[in-house]
Amino acid sequence: MRKRLPKITKEENEMSKQMSLKPTGKSIPVDCKVGKPAWFVEPIKKEKIYHGCLNCGGTEQILDLETRLYFGFGGWTITKDGELYFMDDRKDVEWEDWRQLKEIEAEASKDPDHDWRAQFDSPLRGGQYQRHGEGKWVLIESNQGFA
Repeated sequence: MRKRLPKITKEENEMSKQMSLKPTGKSIPVDCKVGKPAWFVEPIKKEKIYHGCLNCGGTEQILDLETRLYFGFGGWTITKDGELYFMDDRKDVEWEDWRQLKEIEAEASKDPDHDWRAQFDSPLRGGQYQRHGEGKWVLIESNQGFA
């Protein structure tokens, strides 16, 4: 059996009509995707990934934490909330000396409520990964590179 709603008096009804519906300045924007921050970007669909030529390797949907963050003829940059966070533009660096994504992940895991992104640019392919939780960097953008 349904419960009856309490009756509203005529005065209460008139009072509710006069109430302002304008934000008070204390309002917080609500994201339409419950439980996801406003900066969250859905992962790109597999069929939308650009892989470059057959010799380029592939562009993975999930970025391996062992990825070397090199910079030279193309390379990697890390941003936090749209601001440059890391770019290693040293010259003559041995492959083993480039930082790895797992090092950035260790820093990001201490400050997770931000839009962390790893962007790579190469001549025939490029893309952008976004951090989606502990140790998970997913591809959100894929492009044909800069050449």
